[in-house]
This record gives sequence, C-alpha cells and structure tokens, in this order.
Amino acid sequence: MDFLVVLLIMVFAVVLADILAEFVPAIASPLIKIGIGIAISFLPLAAHFHISHEYFHLIFIAPLVYYGGMEISRKDLWKMKGSIANMAIVLLLITGFITGLVLKSLIPQITVVAAITLMSALGSTDHIAVDNVEKHSSVPHRLMELLKNESVFAEVTSVIFLQTCINVMGGEGAHLDHAVLEFLIELGGGLLVGAILGIGKFLLVRFLYTQGIKKTPLHTLIGVVFPFFAYIIADHFHVSGVVAIFLAGIISTFEYDEKVGEAIRLDNGAKNVWSFLSFTLDGLIFVYLGMQIPHTLEALIFNHMEMDHWWALWIILIVSGVILLIRFLWSLLTLPKYVYAEQHPISKVRASLLFAMSGARGAITWAAIGGIPAVLANGTEFPMLDEISVIAMGVIIVSLAVSYIFLPIVAPVENKSLSPKQMDEVRVNIFLQVADSLDAEATAQTRAETNIVAFRYRDWADDIQMTLLGNKETAKELDKVHNKIVEWQKENIKQLKYNNVIDIEGVDHFNRLIDDQNPNHKRHSVTSIAISNFFSKLKARKIANSGEFRNNKDTFITVTKSNTEYVLSKLEDEYKANPDSEALELYIQKYQFNLSRLNYYIELDDPKNIDEADLRRVERRALEIENTIIQEEFENGTLPYEDAKKLKTNVAYANLELNGSLH
Repeated sequence: MDFLVVLLIMVFAVVLADILAEFVPAIASPLIKIGIGIAISFLPLAAHFHISHEYFHLIFIAPLVYYGGMEISRKDLWKMKGSIANMAIVLLLITGFITGLVLKSLIPQITVVAAITLMSALGSTDHIAVDNVEKHSSVPHRLMELLKNESVFAEVTSVIFLQTCINVMGGEGAHLDHAVLEFLIELGGGLLVGAILGIGKFLLVRFLYTQGIKKTPLHTLIGVVFPFFAYIIADHFHVSGVVAIFLAGIISTFEYDEKVGEAIRLDNGAKNVWSFLSFTLDGLIFVYLGMQIPHTLEALIFNHMEMDHWWALWIILIVSGVILLIRFLWSLLTLPKYVYAEQHPISKVRASLLFAMSGARGAITWAAIGGIPAVLANGTEFPMLDEISVIAMGVIIVSLAVSYIFLPIVAPVENKSLSPKQMDEVRVNIFLQVADSLDAEATAQTRAETNIVAFRYRDWADDIQMTLLGNKETAKELDKVHNKIVEWQKENIKQLKYNNVIDIEGVDHFNRLIDDQNPNHKRHSVTSIAISNFFSKLKARKIANSGEFRNNKDTFITVTKSNTEYVLSKLEDEYKANPDSEALELYIQKYQFNLSRLNYYIELDDPKNIDEADLRRVERRALEIENTIIQEEFENGTLPYEDAKKLKTNVAYANLELNGSLH
C-alpha cells in the first residue's frame, strides 16, 4: 500500500510541477520535478521507495521508446537520414569510448568496460528533454528538428550499447569480437522481432478496421498494451526489446494512414493517449531522480562510498565538459549546412555551440542507469554501481542546467509574437487555404458537405478581413454591429420556431452554433469541454430523433439562408438610417456575397443529399489541414513558436469538441 501511496504522490508532483512551470516559465518543468522529488524523499513513506531495474525497463523505457517511434516524421527521417545516423550512432559511440577512458583515468578502481557502460548511457540525449529546450531558447527550426530526431535514435543506440556492455561484463570476458557479436545479436534480433510483431499488430488493426470494428477504446487498448508485450517477447529471446518496440512504433504510424473518416478519429485517439502516457512517465522519472538525490548525497558525504564527495563533484563537471566538448567539435566537423544556413542563417560555430548545449539528458538516461543490475549474469557485482549512479545523476543535472539555464542566456527566446493585426492576417490566410484545400479534395460524394465547411471557413476569413480594412473606430463599430447580428439571428431562430420550421431542440442547437461562430472563440478548459459535450450529446440525440431533423436533411441550409436574408434586411434598414456607417456597408457586402454563395451551393447540390457522417469527416479533415498549415507556417518562419502553439491549441479544442459531439 505504501508503494501505491508514494506513486500517487509522485503523479501529483508531476501535475504540480507543470502547473508551476506555467506560472514560472523561466524554470523548466524537469528542474521543478526534480526539486519536488527531493522534497518527497523526506516523507517517511518514501524513505525506502525503490523500483527494481527489471521493472524500470519495462514500465518506463518500453512505452517511452515506442512513443518515440510513433513520433518520428517519416518525411524528416528520410531527408535527414545521414545526419541522424551520424549524430545518433557515430557520435554516441565516439562519446561513449572517449568519456569512458576519461572516467577510467579519473577513477582507476573502475574497469574500462564499466566506465564505457556508464558513458554509453550518458551519451544519449533525451527526446522529451530536447523538446522542452525549444520553449526556452531560440534554436533554428531545422537544427531543432535534427536534435529531436537524433535524440530518439540515440536513445535506442544508447540502450543497445549499454545492454551489450552489461552482457559482455556478465560473460566470460571483455573481448572486442565478443562485444561486436553481442551488439549485432541485440540489434539484428531486435529488428527481426520488432518487424514481426509490428507487422502482426498492423495486420490485426487493419483487419479490425476493414471489418467495421472501429471502437476507439479497443484500438487504443491494443496500442497501449502492445509495447509491453513486445518488450517481454524480445527479452524472452534475449534480443534488444528497445529496438523491437522502436521499430514497431515506426510501423504503427502506417496503421491509420488515410486522411479522412474514422481513421483520423482512431489516430487522434491513439496520439492523445500516448501523449498523456509519455508526459506522465517522463515526469515520474524526473521526480524519481529527485527522490534519489538526498539519499545519494548522504551516502557520498558521510563516506559510505569509495569516493570523496568533492572529487565526485569534479568528476561530474569534467565528464559533463568532455561530453559537451565532443558534441561541439563533432558537430563543427560534420553538421550539414542546410540545418543552419538556409531559413535564418547563423554561423557554423554558433550552430555547433547551440547543438552541443541543447543536448539535454533526461528521463531515458536515468531509466537506463536505473536498469543496470546490481548483480551480473555471472554472479559478480557490478563494480562501483553506487558511484556510477552518483556520476550519472550529476551529469544529467548539469546537462539540464546547461540546456535550460545557460542556453537561454546564449540564445534567448526573441519576443517575436506577432501583433494582433499580423495574427489576423495569418489567420485569414490559414482559413482561406483550408477552404481551398477542401474544395480541391472534394469528391462527388462529399461535394455538398465540403461546401458547408468551406463556406464556414471563408465566412470566418471575411469577418477578420473586414476588421483589417477599417481603422480603430471602424473596428469598434464592427464589433457593435456583430453583436447586433447575433441578436438578429437569434430573433429569426425564434420566428422559425414559431412557424414550426424547427422545434425547441433545434432552437438550442442553432443558438449554440451562433454563439460558437466567432473564430476567435475557444474554450480554456478540457473539463468544461467534457461537461459541455455531455449535455450536447443529449441534445444531439433529441434533435436526431425529432421528426423535423429526420425528415428534412436541408434544415441546416434552410436556417442558414433564412438567417442570412433576415440579417441582410436588418442591415439595410440600419444603413438607411445611418448611410455614413462604414461598418454597416462592409457587413452588407459580406451578407450579400454570402447569400449569393448559398444560392449557388443550393443550385449546385440538393441540400437533402447532405450526409451527417460525411459532414463530420470533412470537418475533421478541415481541422487536420488547418493544423498542417499552421505547422508549415511555423517551419517557414512566418509564425513564432508561441503563436503557433496558441493556434494549434485552438484546433485541438475544436477537435475535442467535434469528437465529443459525435458519440
């Protein structure tokens, strides 16, 4: 019971750390988690909290590496394959051997293989820790992409190298040919098992999908259980479970490769769950790292180890400096020009310095160290394991300090947030691109549904463009007219109810659409979305069961056209009384154009042919296109990181609302 209580406290610590990081953005979340972990270690319940190395690999490394494979961009992977292999394999092996020899010279009591074993774990950067670097420092986008891809592959290489060294130490002796053979068996066997299991899962998921079994919970459960199962199978055959699950994670990206329909919902469901798991597990490792610090320092300071505490500090700083220097020199020699000299050019020396300082160690590194067994396969104890843990802990903390404290000083985040007017211009461009892309993708089956969604995006763009055309006074007047339009639309909805065009449930439904029609509108709480969706589901069922919606599929078009005509008549009346109003003139032009567009759509497609399921698929596709365009704008340098994040958050909330309203 104590174990579960401490685990729950650790989960709460992860939540608390990220909340604090939002209020104190200058301090990176991993550092806060380590600090809270230190505090937890003083609780009596946590005094003897420990996770064995077998469970450490299974619980933490397996899912995190699988998620790393899922997150790989196949496009970037192919484009950067040479650079990724260079940094994730060659650089890591060079770092492991050189720093291992340095550590052996600093601690003569340690064996060469044990020293290289430690350095093989410390040579890898952590992909989640690297992701956080982007939030605190100004690193060129392409350089950041190389860092992210390198970190994912380096984690895999590092764990294989570490396991190979452990196997050699637990065998008959440390011979080069034996080590190479062990490495090849670990790698090749892991690739084979990963390919077989990954393809097997792919075929199972595709079979369920084609048979119409598309329940999100079922597909998500298969995805969550799979990496643990795959890791256990690989371990049973004495091959690299890390390689197996990493390859299987890459294969999983092909499972829902369609860009429409249920595939998008299933893919989004899987990504959301894995994002949650990755966030939680990564946070728990940092908290656990913090919990180990006081006990480790106590043992070190009070001479319970074979090393003086001041000498241990010097070793940590020297090893950290050597790792940093090797990364800098190697990137200076081999860093490709396209990652630093194309979009926003910087010198190669600066790019190499940023690359070296951005290589944060983190959760995977500590998980790998935590997975070193106290007793080897041949029955001997792992030499100086406590001292190795101290050094590893120190190097991780130093690397986090370099990436999260010193790097922001060298490359501070520039306050490049766009002005409100610039943001409006970007959003207009995005909305119009979405509408154009939808039109280009429309088929004969989805033409009517595409017209509805494209109309909505163009309408949002028109609203923003009107604001851009006027001055501040016009903008204020436009807001006032917009508020009147909302009231007029609701008046017309009541009149339609009175004329029996819609019923009371229809009134609630369309009033909600009117309230949500502003593209600036977004919810700020996932909980509020869940509550809102619960009630909207009940309303949707009542609307779906009403005779009016069951028998008249063109209700949406009918109400939209009626509202447009009613608002246009009201605007014209207002304009007669105030002919100098620029805002009224702009809105009249907008609604005249909207009415002509609606009439065109009605002539082009019979509204009765609108299919609700196809409409939802097109809406999902529109959100996916919007997200893609936002990412492209960010990569092209048009959108700063924080602005892109805000726009993506809006899309995520819209996606959540859409998915919630369908079930």
